[in-house]
Amino acid sequence: MQLTTTVDARPAGGSSTAPLRIRYTFSPALVAGSGPFGAGDTFASYAPVQKITIEVGDQCVSTGGTGTYILVLDGAGDPPIDSYAVVADATEGAVFSGKLLGKEVGFSRILLEDTQAGMFSDTSLPLSAGFAAASDFQQTVVLLANPPSDLPIRLITPPTGYVLTVVDPVAEIEDTRDRVVAAHLSDGLEAALLAQIAQDWLEDDIPTNDHRTRSMLETFIALVNAQAGEKIPTATAVKLVAQANAAISQLPSSNCP
Repeated sequence: MQLTTTVDARPAGGSSTAPLRIRYTFSPALVAGSGPFGAGDTFASYAPVQKITIEVGDQCVSTGGTGTYILVLDGAGDPPIDSYAVVADATEGAVFSGKLLGKEVGFSRILLEDTQAGMFSDTSLPLSAGFAAASDFQQTVVLLANPPSDLPIRLITPPTGYVLTVVDPVAEIEDTRDRVVAAHLSDGLEAALLAQIAQDWLEDDIPTNDHRTRSMLETFIALVNAQAGEKIPTATAVKLVAQANAAISQLPSSNCP
């Protein structure tokens, strides 16, 4: 899944509306109670999160495994609320690679809440992002080390103006390949375009393969634009470029470790 919003990065020397993107992947087979808080009638924690990538502007860090979890609340508390959180905590063993705004990251949390307790009907692990539409509060927090002070720098998002989506760049790339084939281009041009689309590189945990895929999709777009209105009908070219850009938008930036 992917959360996109902005964050006030001024406490760390950044912009007041710095673009923030957090992508995270997890196994749909995670068992309720596998996280650090176990499970009960109104809550369930799930762990681990396979990978969390945090991008602020053009800077990026990543973590995953130990010290990461998802927490789902359904009608918890008094008054009851529903809540969804994705957490990475260095004090619990999470290791963040890279830095944001020149600072080490110690903690990150996505938090969505519904004070009307209508976001969930149980504490199952959500596999789609539809529940987010029912949330009436969002607060994503990233804590940065601030030596020599013991108090971290807090980067906090506004409560509104966010989007949570399910991302599947492999599916987007497969759709792009299908569009190329369906366009009935010349054999040589079709082969040249398909050579820039290799979704199998994304089906692993090797970051350099993600970056290589991004670079090849950018080459694909350049090739399409070069032939738009000539060997590729303009309307077809627009659709191919849009599809490739959709795949790129779901990939980590080239600065991500």
